[in-house]
Amino acid sequence: MPLAFHPDFVLGDSPAMRKLLAAMTPTVCSHLDVLIVGETGTGKELIAEMVHASGPTAKGPFVAINCAAIPNELLEAELFGIEARVATGVDPRPGVFVKAHGGSLFLDEIGDMADALQAKLLRALEQREVLPLGGQKPRKVELRVISASNKPIGEFVQQGRFRPDLYYRLRGLQFHVPPLRERAEDVAPLALAFAERAARRYGKRIAGISRPTFDLLLEHLWPGNVRELKSEVERAVLLCPDGAALDGTHFGPVRWQVEQRRLGGGHAFQSGATAPAHDHAPERGETAPFRTLRERFDEVEREALREALNRTGGNQTEAAKLLGITRNGLAMKVKRLGARRGRGTGK
Repeated sequence: MPLAFHPDFVLGDSPAMRKLLAAMTPTVCSHLDVLIVGETGTGKELIAEMVHASGPTAKGPFVAINCAAIPNELLEAELFGIEARVATGVDPRPGVFVKAHGGSLFLDEIGDMADALQAKLLRALEQREVLPLGGQKPRKVELRVISASNKPIGEFVQQGRFRPDLYYRLRGLQFHVPPLRERAEDVAPLALAFAERAARRYGKRIAGISRPTFDLLLEHLWPGNVRELKSEVERAVLLCPDGAALDGTHFGPVRWQVEQRRLGGGHAFQSGATAPAHDHAPERGETAPFRTLRERFDEVEREALREALNRTGGNQTEAAKLLGITRNGLAMKVKRLGARRGRGTGK
């Protein structure tokens, strides 16, 4: 059975991705549960959706839940459901196991689950039945469970932090999604695809990406992997003049990290330092006063905020989505930087 690719999936041609897809092709048609491991931002959920769409439960729903995003005291109800009258003001609702009946359940960040909940999850997987909070009778479910983690679960098992029986139950099949730094051949097609999508989304004409900029992108280590690349390309498209090509000035944070790594022996991406959005260093011979990195960073942040607010008609919620930040974060930046709609400084 051929693999069914998600519309957002960009098929790379690197040896690492070919190896992954070659391992998936003959196995995803089974009913075995699947464990997907890989660093944050590598696209594990897209792989999970591919497993679902390519397998025997493809006609059923695909239900995803991030186990790390929900407090442990609430996660049990989200997984298994809750009955009426369990607590005052709590309405009965099914859990994600029941919602995914006949399809696939994607448990993201499974490595962060508390010990007590691991035991209940193991029973649900082995018995293929769930007991809602406050319930008296378990409910049978038929589904495929696909889990993922960016944590070293195998090491957690050895350290006693994750149940070995649950680990072996989850990994009927196990796939490792390689980090972007191990699939350099995929950087260019991914960047081009993200640029085309961002240009359509923002109604801009982008004349590709310059060759020196491709070289810059290839030199970056991408600690945030594909998610980071997508974010950087979308920001670059916002900053790029209509009809122009993306160049190094539109990838300020990437260029800064690369330059710092060159100066610091290759570890700048781990430093946690804030990178300027792009570099406006004065040309030789200019008499303008030298500006600090913070001043330059503020200038570019202000420009990006103004651009996003202009494109969304001043809607801060939508502008925050474009910039990849929260609405509260955008509001604080607007207040601090004086960024408003329009082209005048501080307007």
